[in-house]
Amino acid sequence: MAKMIQTEYGEWHVPYRHNELKRFTQQHWFPYFGFFVGLAIFAVGAAITETITKRQDLIQSRQDLLQVLPVLGKRDALVKVIEFTDYACNLCSEEHFKLQERLKPFIQRGEVALFTYNVQRLGDAGIIGTRYEYCVAQHDPRNLQAFMDGVFRNNSGLLGFQDFQNAYQATGGKKASQMVNCQGSPEAVQYQQNLKLYIDKLKVQQILVGYTSLAVQDHMVTDTRNLEQWITETVQNQGKLSAAFKQESQRLY
Repeated sequence: MAKMIQTEYGEWHVPYRHNELKRFTQQHWFPYFGFFVGLAIFAVGAAITETITKRQDLIQSRQDLLQVLPVLGKRDALVKVIEFTDYACNLCSEEHFKLQERLKPFIQRGEVALFTYNVQRLGDAGIIGTRYEYCVAQHDPRNLQAFMDGVFRNNSGLLGFQDFQNAYQATGGKKASQMVNCQGSPEAVQYQQNLKLYIDKLKVQQILVGYTSLAVQDHMVTDTRNLEQWITETVQNQGKLSAAFKQESQRLY
């Protein structure tokens, strides 16, 4: 053990010995000590990385998704229906309005919330439209549904920013200048990218974008002939899907 010595100035110190570090690292418990230190550093790094990732990707779950998607009806309604569509899909337009009409009585009674999810599978129009959707939701939320319906009524061609701008103004939008400034903002871009990332996470490339695909609660529907019956039963069951519905659908989340 190193001894304390006194210098000519009366100060005490422990002289440094080169073999102290070597002796420390040669202890039988040192490898275990190093392992746990390394594990602790890894855990801290993983926690920091996860925190940063969650800040960048705001959509981590179905609950997060249903907080940001455009909705027709009360967002907290008992039965939640998600319409998977694309602004650039003119074949989806007819189905978009048919779905609204079929669910209208349920929506008016506050039993169903109809969410619209633009899957961005048909080129730049989906990307531009999703960003524009975010901007309308932020700056003119009361006009959001009218804007979206306006796009679906006039989406037979390739849509660019000006087409979405025209649809917004044609449906009563008065904040066109804010839309121009908002379109390329980091927030609008992040919203669009988050929705795209979550679609990829759900692996919904099997969804037929040519005709509207639906998810009721957490199940994907490919045949909607019994849609009203299933929703009625789900409402009566306090949000629980019937056995018949589950047999003809697949779990999405």
